Amino acid sequence: MGGEFDIGPLTWVRGEIDQALERSRASLRAYAANPADSNQIKFAQTHFHQAHGALQIVGLDGVTRLSEELEGLLAEIEKAGGPPAPEAVKAAEGAYAAVSAYLDQLLSGGENQPLVLFAVYRDLVAARGKGQADPIDLYFPDMSPRPPRRDKPLTALAPEALAAFYRDQRGRYQRGLLKWIKK
Repeated sequence: MGGEFDIGPLTWVRGEIDQALERSRASLRAYAANPADSNQIKFAQTHFHQAHGALQIVGLDGVTRLSEELEGLLAEIEKAGGPPAPEAVKAAEGAYAAVSAYLDQLLSGGENQPLVLFAVYRDLVAARGKGQADPIDLYFPDMSPRPPRRDKPLTALAPEALAAFYRDQRGRYQRGLLKWIKK
C-alpha cells in the first residue's frame, strides 16, 4: 500500500491545495456564523472542489475518498439551508485539518497510509447520516505487480477432492499471511 508515493507532483500543487482548503474553511465558518449569506457555503464548496481535484490529480486515492465525503457534506449543508448542524461543522473542520496534516506528513517523508484518516472519515460519514463507515473505503493497495507465473498448469479436480484441496489452500494462505504480518 503506502511507502512508495511520489511526492514530486504534490510539492507542485501543495500551495494551491493549502489556499483552497483555507478559503473553503473560512467560507464555511462565515456561513456558520451567518447562515443568511448562502454565498459563503457555495464559496466553501467551490474552493474545496479545487483542493479535491488537486488531490485526485496527484494520486492520493484514500485522501480523495475522504475529500469526497467532505464535498458531500458541504453539498448537504447547502441543500439544507439555514444554520448548519454543529456536528457537521465540527466534522468538516476536522477533515480540513486532517487533510492538511496528512499532506505535511507525506512531504516530510512519511508513508502514504490513508487508513490513519479513518477516524476523520468516520466522523464525516456520521455527520452525513450515511450509517457505518468502513475502513476498507480508504484502502487502496497497489495492484500493479503481476503474480508470478505458475510452475504447473491448472488441472481439473474431481468433486470429491475439492474439500481437501481448499483446506490445504486455506492453510497455506493463513501461514503465508501470518508470516507476512509478523514481518
